[in-house]
Amino acid sequence: MKNFSRRHKIVNKLVLTSIAVSSIFVINSVYFSFSKNKLSNSIKQFEALDALLTSTATDQISTIANLKNSYSSCINNFPSNCENYFTYLIQTRNRIKDYEITFSETLGLKKEDQLNDYLSKVYANTDNLAKKSFDMSFKEAKKKKISSSADYIKFIQNKNFSLRDFKLSDKNLTNSINSLYVEINNWVKEEINKSKTIPEIKRDVNIKYFILMFSNILLFFVVCSIDLMNNNAQPVKEG
Repeated sequence: MKNFSRRHKIVNKLVLTSIAVSSIFVINSVYFSFSKNKLSNSIKQFEALDALLTSTATDQISTIANLKNSYSSCINNFPSNCENYFTYLIQTRNRIKDYEITFSETLGLKKEDQLNDYLSKVYANTDNLAKKSFDMSFKEAKKKKISSSADYIKFIQNKNFSLRDFKLSDKNLTNSINSLYVEINNWVKEEINKSKTIPEIKRDVNIKYFILMFSNILLFFVVCSIDLMNNNAQPVKEG
């Protein structure tokens, strides 16, 4: 009876051990799954940030260059020769909208982030330039169903426009564009610096995977030990 009682105590301890190991296994399984998702999301995030840096570097050069080159011909025969300039102005405006979507939906930019102010400022400056220089904002042009730069320039020929305001508005727009790209670069670098690197996240995933496999093997041996002890237990003699 004494041996049976000792076996019973050991089995009880093994059962408690199996419960503890099972709990570790379940918890670590959750963390392992979370780490895998985090790794996948981080890879996508780093790829998006890297693509954004490449894209913005190209955009800044092309946007400023296009506005600057078309500005020269525009100012020489204002506003008749401003069709190309206005085309690039629309492209700049549309590009800002693309950035807003990318930052909010893909990169998770918060509404209160200062970068939104820079985006809004460039977008507002495109409209201010149209209104102050050509006497017709984009909203007014849309109401009149003007759908192209050629139609816009043609329509404003007889309106009140200001070459002086055009020079000032163009300068404000260019400065705000340059400031925007500086802020974008700073934001991207901050996001990269505050995040764990891909090798660090991979290392965390590997550690959790090792713990998961170890706990699974340990649980297997504990359950087998309980089964062997129960099957080899001697029946209690009556009397």
